[in-house]
Amino acid sequence: GNFQPRVSLAYRPFNDTKTVIRAGFGIYTMTNLGPLSFNNSGNPTSNLHTYSNTAVTDATGTHPLIQFPRTTPTTVGVQYGGGGLDQGVDPNYRDPQSNQWSLTIERQLNESTSLRASYVGMHTYRLNVTEDLNQIAASTTPYATTAASPYVDPRAPYPNWTTLYSTFNAGKSNYKALELEMTRHMARGLYFNANYTLAKNQADNQGDAPSSFAGEVNYGIPIADRFHITQDYGNVQGTRRQRVLLSGVYQLPFGSGRQFMTGGGWMSQVFGGWDVTNITLLETGPRQTPSISASADQSNTNVANRGAILRPDVVSTNYYAGQSRAQYFNLAAFAPTPTGAGRFGNAGVGILQGPGTAAVSLGLAKSFPITERLHARFESTFTNVLNHTNFAPPATAIDSPSTFGALIGPQTAENAGNRTGQLALRLDF
Repeated sequence: GNFQPRVSLAYRPFNDTKTVIRAGFGIYTMTNLGPLSFNNSGNPTSNLHTYSNTAVTDATGTHPLIQFPRTTPTTVGVQYGGGGLDQGVDPNYRDPQSNQWSLTIERQLNESTSLRASYVGMHTYRLNVTEDLNQIAASTTPYATTAASPYVDPRAPYPNWTTLYSTFNAGKSNYKALELEMTRHMARGLYFNANYTLAKNQADNQGDAPSSFAGEVNYGIPIADRFHITQDYGNVQGTRRQRVLLSGVYQLPFGSGRQFMTGGGWMSQVFGGWDVTNITLLETGPRQTPSISASADQSNTNVANRGAILRPDVVSTNYYAGQSRAQYFNLAAFAPTPTGAGRFGNAGVGILQGPGTAAVSLGLAKSFPITERLHARFESTFTNVLNHTNFAPPATAIDSPSTFGALIGPQTAENAGNRTGQLALRLDF
């Protein structure tokens, strides 16, 4: 039942070919494969009672305590539940879908250069969220078991079980971005492409304190509060708010076929034919979420048994006061949820922004003939040529004050680590 229409248009508003307006809309489906397709197959074997068989001696002699067809000792009655189901899938589950649209205006500035501006949007729904169906709502009443309900608090809907994990189409995300791009095709020895993106990406399928991009097919640790999924709606961890990417090639104007030193000779051989390449990346930091250990839980929902990650309370929105390398985030802006509050922490998902990235990579290359059929090419490339220090996202657990917000590690992704370089010589024949 996945209906996936597409519609698009292109329009030239003026009586020339230099300006075009494009727009499009489509609905796309992300088919979920892998574990979701066989999770339910484990449910019939999820009764986790374990018994040890031993030899016993009675009036009939010595024999095993447990004898087939019995699978339990004779002193054990009928057992219902007691373990956990990990994990089920909504029987009416459907693949996630995404509505995507864009509006673009493109203008040719001259014979080699064009400028493009785009608005891009995406609304994705039916995303995966894992819930514990045996969770009780947060309250000021302490969580406790009873003789009649030995596994969970008697307020739980299924007292014969502990946890009942199941995946539902309960999540959504929204992405909006302004994209600017200028492109110059190779002309007079210069090519470049410049991109700028201003984006806002929010979702509630990332979990309570995401540390990586969830994706469309994510499932796993259950959320802390299945009754208020929208409280997990926040900035997506993997999306940078602003991003600039510059790339280009410049042919130095010396040597055969170029502007200067075209007459040959040793100077043309040495200084001619060189190409300089560049990739420059400038972007704001990833979104991060403050967290706190489950031991500080004040919801009375036995959240530690579910392995969920909790968030603290926000006591000040000045998240970056006194910012330094030792404390990039302001620890005083957060506090544990007050004792007896009977609720989860009110800190939002993705409210922090980690350190940004600035990386310049350069290359220098030259090709020169040795004989008619033998050519050589020399290349040198350097990543982060300025050796600018780019820090990895810091820890965000407020109950570890010595590491909270501390910039202690280098970033290794996106060529933003320590400066590296290599030289290469290639022969073509």
